[in-house]
Amino acid sequence: MDRVRGQTSDLDADITVHDARSIAPTYEARMREADAAAQRSQANAVIWFRVDGASVTVYVAVPAQDRVLVRSLGGGSGKPSSATLEAAALVVRDVLRALGQGATVGERRGERDGTGVQPPPPLYFCAEPACWDRAPPLALATPARPSRAPTFVSAAGWGMVRARDASSVMHALELRLGARYESLFATAALSIGAIDVERVTERADLLVRRHSLALSAGTRRALSRDVSIDVGLTAGAVTFVRATRSLAPAFVPTETHAHTRLLAGPEARLSCAVARTVALVATLGVDAILDPPRFEVVEVPGRSGVYGLASLQPRLSIALEWSSSNFR
Repeated sequence: MDRVRGQTSDLDADITVHDARSIAPTYEARMREADAAAQRSQANAVIWFRVDGASVTVYVAVPAQDRVLVRSLGGGSGKPSSATLEAAALVVRDVLRALGQGATVGERRGERDGTGVQPPPPLYFCAEPACWDRAPPLALATPARPSRAPTFVSAAGWGMVRARDASSVMHALELRLGARYESLFATAALSIGAIDVERVTERADLLVRRHSLALSAGTRRALSRDVSIDVGLTAGAVTFVRATRSLAPAFVPTETHAHTRLLAGPEARLSCAVARTVALVATLGVDAILDPPRFEVVEVPGRSGVYGLASLQPRLSIALEWSSSNFR
């Protein structure tokens, strides 16, 4: 029992142990008992085990889906090894995670009725092999009710944007708020740009900052237990703030001006969980800027410097993301 609790301690699932010394002798009757146990406990699944020598078979009945899952582990004579017991606990963990995400597990009960599979003996749920000879029979009812409520996320990080047809990049602080629901996500991202300094003439520097506010939406796909990817579209507005700095007494700086444009483009985010509710996120996107501004600094008539912005601006950011529920 300790192994199962250890493997499932970070999941949103309650584990209730029921005495089952009078387990029915037939497969169909065992399924009816599982239905009754699930109804009494308001559980989504009933899990029990069959011990045959050193092998352990995990049985999972899901009454609401009318399905059953069977997984056999280990083998040989003697008693189940510590590795076999740990593997059985991992099967329980995977099943609870799948049910918690609303997935379908196992096969329909009717598909197994004609296979001749005998009902497993009572569950002997003891953490260590030395206990198996004296362990009482138990049945495990596991309420793993999937949560349909959205998950809220927030993130903070640092980003880089190549806003010009040049090798330099503009840096920015990036903040995000959003929500996930099943395989969908939506976020709002605010970036506050650092000052980009460009020596446009011998007498003046051009100072440009890039700020943006955009909404993103798309789909989310899990690649593994800890890694997932979001792919979607983003749309919003970007503001370029322009100012000049004098390097010579003869040059008079101009007033600060802000130029706002619309943006849209694709975005992909790769998330890797580093803790139960914390993930490291890398975001790659391309912003298409409608009519990007072009800044010109006139030093004297006939002599000027130009700062041009690209219509397609690739960006990359790294952030830490916090979630209201477990990433894992």
